[in-house]
Amino acid sequence: MTTQFRPIEDLAKKLSVSTSTVRAWTRQGHIPDNAYIKIGQTYRYLVDETIAGLIKHNAEPDEVAVTEPAEDQQ
Repeated sequence: MTTQFRPIEDLAKKLSVSTSTVRAWTRQGHIPDNAYIKIGQTYRYLVDETIAGLIKHNAEPDEVAVTEPAEDQQ
């Protein structure tokens, strides 16, 4: 079975989001580079790879500075 690149509309429908949301996720790096191609001004997505990338992105902890608790000075 060959994997096909699908239009942004198909991906948005599959994820129940708007095409604007998919575009934003692409710009913000939430969708991995290997999950889409850009032809001119048109993007095409590998649906399974895109979903896997979004799941991985959401599973990663936010980059927040963590500090050690101060030891009690008694």
